[in-house]
Amino acid sequence: MKKQFAALLAALSLLPTLALAQEYYTLPEIREQAKDGWHETYTDRYGRETVVDIDVEVYGEETAPIIKITDAGYRVDQSALWSGEKAESSRFFIEKNYPYLTVENVKRKGGRRTHFFHTFGEAVDLDRMYGAELGNDLTVREMYEFMAAILERNGLNLNGDFEYAHPMEFDMMCNINQTTMQPVTPPFYYIRLWAKMNGLPIMTHAMRSFNKVGWPMYVPDFTLMMMNEESYSILLVTMKEAERVAEDIPLCPLQTVIENLEKEIAFAADPVAGFFAPAGNSYLSWILTALEADGTGTHTELHYLTDSDIPEIEAQTQEETAAGESTGLSTEDLRERLHFRYPYEYLSKLPAKLSVSRLTPQILDVFDTDGAPSPAELLSPDAEQLLRSFDRPFAPEPGDNAPTAAERGTATHEFLQFCDLARARADVNAELERLIALGFLPETARVAVRKDELAAFFESGFYNRLAGARNVWRETRFNIFLPAREFTADAAFAAALGEEKLLVQGVIDLFFEDTDGKLILCDYKTDRLSPYELTHPAAAAKTLFDRHRQQLSYYRKAILQITGRAPDKILIYSLPAGTAFADPDSKTEV
Repeated sequence: MKKQFAALLAALSLLPTLALAQEYYTLPEIREQAKDGWHETYTDRYGRETVVDIDVEVYGEETAPIIKITDAGYRVDQSALWSGEKAESSRFFIEKNYPYLTVENVKRKGGRRTHFFHTFGEAVDLDRMYGAELGNDLTVREMYEFMAAILERNGLNLNGDFEYAHPMEFDMMCNINQTTMQPVTPPFYYIRLWAKMNGLPIMTHAMRSFNKVGWPMYVPDFTLMMMNEESYSILLVTMKEAERVAEDIPLCPLQTVIENLEKEIAFAADPVAGFFAPAGNSYLSWILTALEADGTGTHTELHYLTDSDIPEIEAQTQEETAAGESTGLSTEDLRERLHFRYPYEYLSKLPAKLSVSRLTPQILDVFDTDGAPSPAELLSPDAEQLLRSFDRPFAPEPGDNAPTAAERGTATHEFLQFCDLARARADVNAELERLIALGFLPETARVAVRKDELAAFFESGFYNRLAGARNVWRETRFNIFLPAREFTADAAFAAALGEEKLLVQGVIDLFFEDTDGKLILCDYKTDRLSPYELTHPAAAAKTLFDRHRQQLSYYRKAILQITGRAPDKILIYSLPAGTAFADPDSKTEV
């Protein structure tokens, strides 16, 4: 196995604590140690060989500094956009006919996403047309040159700032029909590049350990997608040096790196510890893992029977029969067992629960980012897993930059959940400080909430109606069971699901019974609205309900189960607009 191994500075400096006698070296000394590479053959206790044949490449110049970095703050030149391009000003982001949508929007029946070529960190051939077999004759170099031209229009020259030949991630992506193996979408490149500083790749996967939860995540990488000159995307966050903490630090020897990797090789060579433990896909694998853990299964070996084993078993059975010995299972029984398939496997793949915030009428038909099949494909033997929904908590770190839209939304909802309505109307800021002091809100809420929008809420006609309500329910958590067939557009799969139900969970911002006895459901939204929408209420109402109508329908079902009656009216209160909207497309109050 011939590979190129990158001995990154971070890998050298972040190894486990060594013995006190450990010697340390400079970066040029590490480069000298690495010149002969790593060439070794390892034999495990079962006699199997692992051949390591690696050329070691040490990044960096003469020193190994510690550098604090910060966002360089590049922004898109809006005047430099070409026809059809869209851009964001918060980061360097440009797209035209976003290529990823080609694989996301394709009908899933009979198709699945494929990574035609895939690598992490290995060298790529810049002049190879990786998608030629599937209809894309673009080389990697041509893609880089095209993207460089776009960056140049915006005053950016990134030569040497990124590791182009050894990408962090490299994919040629498209959808193919799993029956015909023919492409059903055009292929496109998906490439993420390591950012470099002082000649050293910045390991963004390590940085994510420190980064705040939420989006955008300001990590210094470069994501490129390109199908052709009419379909591409660039996402770039560049960094600059903020502080030089140390000019040069001592590094552990390359041999220490190798010794740690040798331990991993030894672990992976064990059939129980290296395969069964992470798989955990049968009772047998768990049993063997337990045996290995207490040392009693050290010499356990397995052989999985397949159809190819049956002729040999049949011959052995005939010999045993001729000798008058017990034969055990017949070959017909073995064949039947080898081909057994659990008839309700598709039900075992259903998620235990779903979150309303992520729920759509076709959620069971959506592929996840790892290429899981649609539920219709769960009826086939190669089914893997369904899309799982989850919510991220609001937990920004102190000292972060300006809050993201998601963080602002979460902090605003938390304030409206816990605040004393009368106190808040009198003085929003004082109530905010009180909630922070009592621990109901984090310190970061001071900058995350928009106090002017909250003040407008308490002066609105909607609040006056809320203040006079007979009963008020705020942030009501619910769990309801809904028919699973409601969340698939596949008729055959819906029929197979029958009366199966899914647990749906969510939180209703607000519902109340007004002075007339009407039950009002209201959902707070901090969605950004355009200047036109802010001055045209009908347009704002349509935008908000088009986005959230399905979510509100599930809230309606939850209230019906909780109270025994459906809401008489459903509203969205927009914090940016400072008013409550009813559904403009609804012919009734509901």
